[in-house]
Amino acid sequence: MSFFSFSSCPGFLFILRIVMYYFGCFFIHRLGFALVPWPSDFEVNYFPGFEPS
Repeated sequence: MSFFSFSSCPGFLFILRIVMYYFGCFFIHRLGFALVPWPSDFEVNYFPGFEPS
């Protein structure tokens, strides 16, 4: 698949990891499954614009 060609780009895995962490934290809070005790300061510092309900 042509998708794997992007993995050769520098920082692609880092960006993908950040995106997965962002959406993962978002969905965990929205669904109510707080499997990981995310500190509020962690959300503010690393996820700007994220508004926990």
